[in-house]
Amino acid sequence: MNWRTIENFKNIMLNACKGAKVKIDFKIALWAYIFIVSMSEALFSLQSVFKDAIKQLFPQTAKDEFLDMFGEWDNLPRKDATSAEGKINFVGSTSLSIGKNIPIGTQVQAENGVVYSTTASANIAFENNIVIFFQILGGVATVTTTNKHLLASGQPVNLIIVGYGSIDAENITVIDDYNFQFSTDIPNMTSDGTIGNYFVAVNVKADTTGSETNQDSGTSLTVVDELDTLINDIAFVLPTELKDGFDIETNEEYKSRILMIRKQMRGVFTDEQNISASLRIAGNAELIPDPPVIGFDDTPKVAGFQPIAGEAVFYLVRRDSDGNLENPVDPSILAETKEMIITFGKKPSHLPEASIYVFSPLIETLDFDLTLDNDTPKRRSDATNSIKAYIQDNQSFQRKPDINGVISAINSTPDIGTFKLNSPSEIIIPDKHIAELGTVSFS
Repeated sequence: MNWRTIENFKNIMLNACKGAKVKIDFKIALWAYIFIVSMSEALFSLQSVFKDAIKQLFPQTAKDEFLDMFGEWDNLPRKDATSAEGKINFVGSTSLSIGKNIPIGTQVQAENGVVYSTTASANIAFENNIVIFFQILGGVATVTTTNKHLLASGQPVNLIIVGYGSIDAENITVIDDYNFQFSTDIPNMTSDGTIGNYFVAVNVKADTTGSETNQDSGTSLTVVDELDTLINDIAFVLPTELKDGFDIETNEEYKSRILMIRKQMRGVFTDEQNISASLRIAGNAELIPDPPVIGFDDTPKVAGFQPIAGEAVFYLVRRDSDGNLENPVDPSILAETKEMIITFGKKPSHLPEASIYVFSPLIETLDFDLTLDNDTPKRRSDATNSIKAYIQDNQSFQRKPDINGVISAINSTPDIGTFKLNSPSEIIIPDKHIAELGTVSFS
């Protein structure tokens, strides 16, 4: 289609006037010229509206409310903005704070201005633990506890160390559920001891929505509401983070989902069609089909069983903002995903609903032990992140991590220096399992 410019419209009308065999005086001619110029601009404006309207007739170029209409026709609504939520630690100052209450609705505020409210009431408690390993090396103290320490990065901690006494750690860094570190000027030593502190973990949810409501592990939050004076006015985000805060789905993101749904065959079973159906649910990252085999099977229908003809099995993968697996996936999400497959996957091969199964992935946790020749907290963290990224890139039935890949991932870590992978000597992932990083320790 040839769209007209304002000059095109003006010339068309002027030429039409010139072709008229009528004598027109100067005043009328001047008025006619002004009229033609203004009408040219009006026609060009209407043409622009028409051009935009044509774009809204197709999902590839539609936007805003017109794109929402295409989504409604496909029963695929735009994803709304959501609020981040998770657990934070409120800390007591002394033993007198035990039992002091944090009411439901207590507000805390992050540095970026986002406010969170507690969704339950809780009381400060005494949390004690046995320290089975305590080492100070080069100004960095490493603490390993018998039970999960339940601490958050940044949280103040008091330890009683055999042969030394009381040690106050003002700003710890949580490594995992059993290990944390902090900086100290105490000379090098190795010992054990106990840990006892006053705190409680409480679930909070952002009062607003959007990705800015997410907060990293260890983020400090200022207590807005007035609590008992024996409760610190700073709370700390646990390693599980404040997450799942999303902005409203953009036009481009929404358009991609609509076009992906529309390009799939309707009424014919394909893996791609069922994968597409599962991704209609916010947070679903991947659907792994487990193909059936020819044979007979009367085993219980649990995760890991081998489907045969007449059965369809899928494993649903969901991840947090750091790529960590959600394990196990909430049963209600599994059921909702199955419904999406039944509705929009047209029931694989028209199977009965009872023969379609959606499971959480079977997880094989991998633990590693390293020795770094130039051992620092940063190098430990960088090595751990490299291993984690490599494993996350190989989390499927078809792609599985191996020991050479782990070594290569550590080698590619900037400024890592020389190292030794003490364990494991090989990686074996059972059939129908996917790998997940467990504990990375350093010795």
